[in-house]
Amino acid sequence: FFSFAFFLMLYVLGIGSAIALTGGIISIICDQFPKLKYWHVVLATCLFGFVVGTVYCTP
Repeated sequence: FFSFAFFLMLYVLGIGSAIALTGGIISIICDQFPKLKYWHVVLATCLFGFVVGTVYCTP
């Protein structure tokens, strides 16, 4: 039970950290470039993260 709880805790901490980091990046970009639409910044950030993540998943 404790090993499951430990790895669940690590998973939740990792997801929370990723969400906080992404939210911080989006906020910085939106503050620096107020003419950009919020959803454009979110879409670009998510696509960039997807492309970078794909590099780590492919041989």
